[in-house]
Amino acid sequence: MADAVGSSFSGAVAHTGLVGAIVLGVGTAVVAVLLPGRKSAEPASRDAEEKELVGTR
Repeated sequence: MADAVGSSFSGAVAHTGLVGAIVLGVGTAVVAVLLPGRKSAEPASRDAEEKELVGTR
């Protein structure tokens, strides 16, 4: 009986570890897709600076 209990416990631990690894992988993929979706601010172009300076003279 003790062998059956030990075998069941080790099987459950292995199964839980596998499910945890799958959840971690899916979570990592979701974060990789969603997190870089934010765009950084682009610096002002040179044309915009020239247009602003045209009316200052």
